Amino acid sequence: MSDSDFYRTTELVEDALKTYPLAPVPAALKTRVMIRIRPAAILPRFSFPWLETAIGLICSTLLTMAVTLLLEIPPTAAMHLENSVRIFLLQPGSRSVVLAVASSVALSCACFVLALNLFRKPFNPTLISRHE
Repeated sequence: MSDSDFYRTTELVEDALKTYPLAPVPAALKTRVMIRIRPAAILPRFSFPWLETAIGLICSTLLTMAVTLLLEIPPTAAMHLENSVRIFLLQPGSRSVVLAVASSVALSCACFVLALNLFRKPFNPTLISRHE
């Protein structure tokens, strides 16, 4: 088939498609398409997750500060800090402070794990009541 025959048949097919009467859409196809469209229409409006953003910003800031502090401390200051911590831990009255700090760190870690567990659950739009 030459190029001119190909273009001539293409023009004939296009002309037939333009002039051919349209058939009605089958009912089964129409209902399947509408079933897929309806759930997209009832989704709630977008809301910015402020809490997740705040938690991410706080965690990244704290991590950056900790790394910066650890890398920028001069060796003499690090030795003085280590010596002060050893003296503090050897005092008899410091046990309650160490216990309080350890328990608060453990409680913070437990709360962080609980928050991660709660935020990992899938989003269910049916639980949101819309007041518009």
